[in-house]
Amino acid sequence: MTDICFGYACINNSLPSRFRTMQRKQYLELAAKDETLAMEKAKSITIFNLKEALRILRWNRENKVPFYRFSSDLVPLATIAELRRSRTWYDDPEIRQNCAAIHHHVETYGPRTSLHPGQYCVLNTPNPDVLTTSLFDLQHHVTLAKMLGATALIVHIGGGYGNKTKAMERFIEVAHGLDETTRSLLCIENDDRTYTLEETCFVGEKAGLPVVFDVHHHRCNPCDAPAKHLACALNTWGDRRPKVHISTGVTGPTDRRHADYIAPEDFEVLAQMLADAGSSVADVDIMVEAKEKDKALLQLREQIAQSL
Repeated sequence: MTDICFGYACINNSLPSRFRTMQRKQYLELAAKDETLAMEKAKSITIFNLKEALRILRWNRENKVPFYRFSSDLVPLATIAELRRSRTWYDDPEIRQNCAAIHHHVETYGPRTSLHPGQYCVLNTPNPDVLTTSLFDLQHHVTLAKMLGATALIVHIGGGYGNKTKAMERFIEVAHGLDETTRSLLCIENDDRTYTLEETCFVGEKAGLPVVFDVHHHRCNPCDAPAKHLACALNTWGDRRPKVHISTGVTGPTDRRHADYIAPEDFEVLAQMLADAGSSVADVDIMVEAKEKDKALLQLREQIAQSL
């Protein structure tokens, strides 16, 4: 149990870390006066965020945290295609230098890192314009992942659009049309409203993509025969180490909102589900999704150690 690989997402509350952002309106107002000044402002925020991410990675190493999800907001406004900056940020020498420092840390010390494109990256949309925007968003994350050394991009399947069968078919078709670099990074996760673990495994097998199991999403949106489908999800990873997510609902198991910390009994639920699927918590990377981030991870790790 002491060798369990826990990770957390984005913000570190122990340091504490504070990422900066820039809203589209703010950028456009500044660009209307001086586009160069607007781009320099966005660049300075990007460099600050990259330095902050490296500071977090160093903290993780000192505290034996081998798993981390980078924030998708490291590079502000990079997914807005109509902004020139979205197509030029990755050519800036200073930004590349800071990305290279992160990549070197990841390559040298071996933390497993990922990214999670947000709600506007919807690959099964029936709307061609939304799909174009989603693919641009995804490509940004691919570029960022390669520059930082991240090895996984995790997305949800998307909406049901009144016909989940056709919606799943659209996702599978789009996934097969992606380039090999993108496909080598892309993973799909069961969600808490629309696509169950069973449906996500079906899509994962048909699309040839690994499936990330989220135990809290499963409790909110369950399927029959979970052991069978969890075993399927784990098998989609081949010789790669599977990733799973854990969180605790604020008021109970089916409350979709994430609590500050992880309840020990929810960890036991995950452990039992993995055992029923022929695996164990020692065989997977476990992403702690809780509002207190690293503090929730440290508390859960300590609770497990005390229970041994």
